[in-house]
This record gives sequence, C-alpha cells and structure tokens, in this order.
Amino acid sequence: MWPTYSYRSEIDIVEILGGVPDTIFMHHHYNNRSSSYTPNNGLHNNGACPVKDYSTDWVRFGLDWQPTYVAWYIDGIKCGQFNGNTTTIENGPMPVILHMMIDNQWERDWGSVLSSQTLVRQLEVDYIRIYRQR
Repeated sequence: MWPTYSYRSEIDIVEILGGVPDTIFMHHHYNNRSSSYTPNNGLHNNGACPVKDYSTDWVRFGLDWQPTYVAWYIDGIKCGQFNGNTTTIENGPMPVILHMMIDNQWERDWGSVLSSQTLVRQLEVDYIRIYRQR
C-alpha cells in the first residue's frame, strides 16, 4: 500500500520471491522510506509465523493498521508488529495494490529467481476484505 498523496511510506502486506515460496516478506517503510521494519529475518523466516511452502494452498494474509502499530498475520497467526506513532505510521489514505512481478532485481540479489518464468501464469485472489473501524 502506498499513500495516495505522496510516496513517503509503504506497507507491504505480503511480498513473495518466486523461488522461495516459504518466505512471506512483510515490510513497513517509513521516514520517507529511509527506515524499515520487517518481522522477517532473512530467507526461510516469517517472524512468529510458520515457514512452509505457501504456494500449495489458499492462504489468508492480514494486516492490522492502527495509529500506533502495524501488525501482520498469516492464516490468523500474528507474525510481527511494528509499534510507532503518527510520525512513523501513515495516517492518510493508501490504496491496496495487487500485482505479480517476476524476475526483478530483488529476486536476483537474493538468488531467488524462478527456474522458469513460464511457471507463473496467473495470480489467483479469492477475495479482499477491508474493514474500517469507527
């Protein structure tokens, strides 16, 4: 998710490098994207969430974005949480962006490029739910 008015922060609910489907990267980039938090500790680590091949079945990814924290979930398990305040957590509108990117520099840097790009033909999303507290 990126802010609608400037690109000073970013919340990545989920990013998966093609060659490592057991690692679900979750990030919060803030301070004009010069600072970052992630529950992950490198490859094959999902914070407090299980490490398994997430490409074999449907998975529920979640994000709880509040004024004082951002928390990531996989199948209802909290993977990690960033604690902050109005200076470190975005408080304006942010659109949800879904896309499938393959063979990017990040994948090449981590040695996680798919063995064949023809393996990826579609991105399947069953549903997206967004809730707003009142």
